[in-house]
Amino acid sequence: MTSAFVADGNAALSCARSDRVRAVARYEANHSSPQGSTAMNRSKLSMLIAMSILGGAAIVGSSALAAPPASKPSGNKGSPDIAALAGPLANQQVQWGGAATCGQRSLDELLISIFTDIEQQCATITVPRDWHNPGDGNTITLSISRAADANVGAQHMLTANPGGPGGSGRAYGVAMRLIAPEVDAAHYMVGFDPRGVGSSTPLRCQYVPSEDPWTDNTNLVEGCLDNPLTPYINSEQTAYDMDFIRYLMGKEKTSYIGYSYGTWLGSWYQRVFSDHAHRFVLDSNTDLSRKSLEATWDIQPKSRDRQFQDALLPYIARNDATYGLGTDPLLIRQRWEAAGGTRSAAGQAIMGGIIDAMYSTSNYPAAATSIATFINQAESFANTRDPQQLRDQIALFKALMHEHPAMQEADLLIVDDWVEAMLDKADKMAAAQAGTPITVNGAFSAIRCQDGPWNSSQGYWTSWVGNIQRKFPWIGPVTSAPECATWPETTSMPQVKKNYPATLLIQSELDAATPYEAGLRSAQTIKDHYLVSVDNEGSHGLYPYGDECVDGAVENWLLRGQLPADRFTTCPGSPLPNEDQVYPVAGAVKANGKIKLRLISPEQREVNRWLKSRLGRSAER
Repeated sequence: MTSAFVADGNAALSCARSDRVRAVARYEANHSSPQGSTAMNRSKLSMLIAMSILGGAAIVGSSALAAPPASKPSGNKGSPDIAALAGPLANQQVQWGGAATCGQRSLDELLISIFTDIEQQCATITVPRDWHNPGDGNTITLSISRAADANVGAQHMLTANPGGPGGSGRAYGVAMRLIAPEVDAAHYMVGFDPRGVGSSTPLRCQYVPSEDPWTDNTNLVEGCLDNPLTPYINSEQTAYDMDFIRYLMGKEKTSYIGYSYGTWLGSWYQRVFSDHAHRFVLDSNTDLSRKSLEATWDIQPKSRDRQFQDALLPYIARNDATYGLGTDPLLIRQRWEAAGGTRSAAGQAIMGGIIDAMYSTSNYPAAATSIATFINQAESFANTRDPQQLRDQIALFKALMHEHPAMQEADLLIVDDWVEAMLDKADKMAAAQAGTPITVNGAFSAIRCQDGPWNSSQGYWTSWVGNIQRKFPWIGPVTSAPECATWPETTSMPQVKKNYPATLLIQSELDAATPYEAGLRSAQTIKDHYLVSVDNEGSHGLYPYGDECVDGAVENWLLRGQLPADRFTTCPGSPLPNEDQVYPVAGAVKANGKIKLRLISPEQREVNRWLKSRLGRSAER
């Protein structure tokens, strides 16, 4: 079985953290009182939002409020003249309003409105559909937000992007006050949903899924290209949108915090609008030295295998009293594989929750319990290609997880969201077998595929998939060629300019979504990039991390313009849940940022040899 029915390649996985956030948020909503507990709720919500990829639930609120537009600076020094490009749109009045103006609000926005006294304002602005041909008359809309008492008089704007691609960022207009109040107070904080995403003009793609990965990709690409908006959903156009927001807010420069794909977008903006880029923090980095995102996604499957074998399984082994799978990570892996592992449909579905824990290691307990449940009930999860049988297996998995004594109520709410995602995969399987079209949000695929050239050879990708399946057998069964192999590019990452500004990079050692190697290469190859590495940490999207080493570096830069004394700084990681010490995974980070971190560790090689002898196939040679 292929990734066509696991997680739509990487698309669903890129949003996995939002499932966890929604679950924890519901727990907070059900167990907290908005009366008389604002400080407590602020603390909880700040932790929630800081870990979020800001997913959405809908609600419509109260009446709008109008505010006069900020004054607009004129001219620029070498970056594109955004006002001239916008033409008459540069004269639009930004009408800020309350909850009703926000329309569909994300769960994060809703929780902030319930449990804090922060009043959110939203506005809709109009931008050219194509910034390189703004005179064609076609426009789209962007949804932006701020706090009602935002520091509009601050010298600079601050905005953020949570990643994806395709993550909603509008909640940052109010969430930054909880995440980093000092940073928020020093800036005019404005959040926005990028084009194609959330409450901005969305990109919808309809296509008929297929059980064959290459056909599935081809059908998806054709379905998206049928939408006339698709060619304009890319980082180039979004960078121009960001600068237009800066212009409408009346600021000469903007600062920025970007997570995951947001690092790519931030670097793109810095290259095009270097005169208007103030202080940028790029957290959990794509490979910014490349012309496209292909290199980042090429290494991602390998880093997922690495974290599974070298961090998660040792965690389970150290906590045998809780999970009961033994104290040897290699034997636990053998039991996982003997139960069917990711070669089975149920194992692939459960894998989505395990990958979620790789975005935030706070979810390791739930992931560990799901692995134990799968192993101990292996006979109930036989491989199937029947959608209804898969739904039945998923229902059984949910029931078993709810019965497990290690599961707390908040953990179970997380599991329930995982189950919803698993059922989506069963629905896609059914649609493929019936030849029924489905509609998906196309922003993820459009952005990552159109942001630069990808190899388009089917033979190349067949070889690439075979290599992943041989050497990285946990992720291998769900790996297929990316849809980008058949998607025409529309642009590519611009060259670094001479006046490219200094930048602060944050990277965890075991990041599985944007691997450490990508952050290190970015720091090594682009001038004035300062890397803060977090040793023995696996989470994705670190700031705020909760310690002075990481948070101090970020805030010294954003608030005081002070970068670390050295190009490469190492911060200690934090213990995993229910542990009181940090267990090293590889050697210490060196002064030049390098570390003895391998994509295939000795433990992984041993697993591969065992699998080869057991299954008579693959495994690293």
